[in-house]
Amino acid sequence: MWSDGEVKVLGLMSGSSLDGIDLAICHFTPDRRYRISRAETIALDKEWVDPLRDFQQLPYYEGHKLDIGFGLYLGEKIAEWLAGERVDLIGVHGFTVAHRPDRVISKQLGHGQAIFHATGIPVVDSFRMEDILGGGSGAPLAPVVERDLLKETGIFVNLGGISNASIHGKHGEVWARDLTGCNQVSNMLAQEAGMAMDEDGKLSSSGTEDRQLLTLAEECCLKRGEALSIANEWVRNDLAPIFTEHEASVPDKLATLYAHQAARLRQFLEPNLSEARNLNCMITGGGAHNPVLMDIMRRELDQLGVVVVDAGEQMIDFKESLLIAWMAYLHATKSPLGAWVWTGSSRDDIAGTSYGL
Repeated sequence: MWSDGEVKVLGLMSGSSLDGIDLAICHFTPDRRYRISRAETIALDKEWVDPLRDFQQLPYYEGHKLDIGFGLYLGEKIAEWLAGERVDLIGVHGFTVAHRPDRVISKQLGHGQAIFHATGIPVVDSFRMEDILGGGSGAPLAPVVERDLLKETGIFVNLGGISNASIHGKHGEVWARDLTGCNQVSNMLAQEAGMAMDEDGKLSSSGTEDRQLLTLAEECCLKRGEALSIANEWVRNDLAPIFTEHEASVPDKLATLYAHQAARLRQFLEPNLSEARNLNCMITGGGAHNPVLMDIMRRELDQLGVVVVDAGEQMIDFKESLLIAWMAYLHATKSPLGAWVWTGSSRDDIAGTSYGL
């Protein structure tokens, strides 16, 4: 069935901001057409937030128990959300608690076997490890779905817990990398002012860029080096304290953080922009709903001749769920991921671990 006719795949993304679980039912055909029939972000029960965030402080057996328990929880949420609707396959990207390609480690909580047990539906998870075992960075993964399903656009930016960007070249080349901390840091700053996030840019709209703080953030990124992927630990332990501990006001910190994100994007785009298949840019992720951040991004991109296209609400919120569903479909059809082109892996493997296939 996997290579004949339409396949219905549920993609689940548990992002680094810990503000919800993104679910999307995606339909794929062998000629690489797709549609999303239903999608929703459901709240993550508060009892899970602290244990997930503090995973690295747990003893091994407690950590394993949390991995299985979170998988069962995700499975129950999936079954509840589906409410009897059948899908052929589930693709899962759980909450990342460790991503260190240099140490051959990438761990996402929410075990696929537990999800299969809870739903009875075949599951694919752990999409990064094959690439890392081949010497790659295991990230970013987003260019996989951009290359295969979103060919009208040449440049992509995702403003999630960590921002990342990619350029797709005229002859199949791909340049892609994580850029810097994004919503993880802005949410921390908003919480200093008693808000969950900088909703609609209300906090940052009155802020002014702090040049000293901007320089400190840039120096932090330079110190991190040229690795293509960013770990949540680096955001929490290195970048975020630069902002949270600075004496500037919360609006000024947020305005500076957004300027930092725009500067990192420009630094990535400039060297290879002339090779892009076109200069249309799709911006997705939670940050795309923030008008202040988007205005800063647009100004930076305007200077480069890059045009921000209308991604649409569904793509803004569920591109990563579409990605996870698509990678699960590639696994089921025994199709190599092809990410080695930009991750640096020495080989092109079929990514993911499956349960019930």
